[in-house]
Amino acid sequence: MIELRVIGADSGLNFSEIESIARLHVSEMAETLTSIRGIETASSLYRRLLDHEGSIVLATESSSVIGVLSYTVNHSQIASLGTIVSRPLSWLRVISKKGMGGLYKELNDAYSVARKVRSFDNRMLYVTTLFVDSSRQNQGIATLMFEFARKQSTSLNLPVVVDTRSNNYRAIRFYERQGMHEFARTSMSVLLKS
Repeated sequence: MIELRVIGADSGLNFSEIESIARLHVSEMAETLTSIRGIETASSLYRRLLDHEGSIVLATESSSVIGVLSYTVNHSQIASLGTIVSRPLSWLRVISKKGMGGLYKELNDAYSVARKVRSFDNRMLYVTTLFVDSSRQNQGIATLMFEFARKQSTSLNLPVVVDTRSNNYRAIRFYERQGMHEFARTSMSVLLKS
């Protein structure tokens, strides 16, 4: 049986849970900068999210993490220079995989996304990650987690905002089925809102 659990800053997430989230992130979102930078970086970024009033919706089954949706209502605290300068040596992995030109493109796109999101003036529920174990996809797990985030946004009277790669057609279709619509694009990303 799949269980959903919400973790906030005051929930007392333990080290092994953060590591399980980070491992799943790295395996299921392998091409993201965070994943390339490694499990330690992913763990650090999830702790940073929780330290800045973010939340994590965990889908678990038999105590195993099978899906994660993370969100914040204070995006500017998450998308900051602190995120970039944390674990500086991990950037060598990105340079090794993508080259300096690829790293520049990625960082430039992240900056462009952050600028477009700023138009909401932090009045949004911003979904920072949504992923499900590949062996458990197409079973409604992402929809369950997203429905939880949507209910949270409704109770806060905020729109849901998310970005995804413009070539991630599967994710774009998923968000459109959830009632989201495109409101902006960058060189590499599509931004959608409810």
